Amino acid sequence: MNIPKITEEQRQILKRKSVYALSTRPAEQGKKEADVKEAMFAPTEYLCDCIDGITDAANTALGEIETSVEDIKPTGYQTDEITTAIDHTFANNVIKTYTKNAQSVKITVPLDAKEGFYSGLMFFTGDEAPKVSVESNGKNVALMQYGTNVGEYNPSNNARVSMYVFSNDGINFDIFILEKV
Repeated sequence: MNIPKITEEQRQILKRKSVYALSTRPAEQGKKEADVKEAMFAPTEYLCDCIDGITDAANTALGEIETSVEDIKPTGYQTDEITTAIDHTFANNVIKTYTKNAQSVKITVPLDAKEGFYSGLMFFTGDEAPKVSVESNGKNVALMQYGTNVGEYNPSNNARVSMYVFSNDGINFDIFILEKV
């Protein structure tokens, strides 16, 4: 999207309108009519140039916004209907669901995860819930359940477990755990 600049035709209209607004008797002011009109053209031209400058700045800002919006990618959803020994590395802006009952769960925060990181994971437990292990790759990871850092997480039997990881700074990663039994 671009904001259009003032066209040459619009500039001429502005000049004519500003000049016509002047006194029709410049001789009373000791000036020739042509001198008065010429004197008014310069400020009107300057005004048009200022408007063009503002338009350029606005178009540049809009271009930067459009570029930033293009960088935002929709969340990708993936499904795995086979795996029961889950070895999952979170991927930015991806939510993955494992539909078979998990026998083991290892989750990894990727080494290259940075600020603004978001990912999700869903899995199911059977009659015997697996232990969940976390590989942090040197990142500060907190497993949060019910608003509290639980340190380590052992899911309930016969549960649907959703885990969402967020990082605002690329250093601290909070994995929020939701469990439905």
